[in-house]
Amino acid sequence: MDWLALVCPSCSLHADAVYTASQMGRLDVLALSLTVLATVLALGAFLGFFLVRSAAMEAAADEAVRNLPALIDNDAIVDVIVKDDELLLTLATRVKRHISESDEERKLTDDEADQIAREWSAWEESSDD
Repeated sequence: MDWLALVCPSCSLHADAVYTASQMGRLDVLALSLTVLATVLALGAFLGFFLVRSAAMEAAADEAVRNLPALIDNDAIVDVIVKDDELLLTLATRVKRHISESDEERKLTDDEADQIAREWSAWEESSDD
């Protein structure tokens, strides 16, 4: 038996909001409003999840771009390029295209070409050791 009915016999009829809504014929309104509230909360939860997820992914990408140069060793990159013939061919093709373009901004200067040749020669000498 309900403890409220023991304390106050007349309160048992008025203590339950669902019972009162049912007696007044407004249980459907209560059910509809709870359904709408649950739907809005569920949509908010999904949108919040995707908002936080995209912000976290963007922050991680920014952090990776900022710290990547410190983590990558140039000799390791050269080793990977030299070991992969397809990658070496692709890189050579792009350099050739870059040099042969008519746009002056995109052309390598003689100093840049000499610098590339010096770095390549130095790398070849150090890899032979």
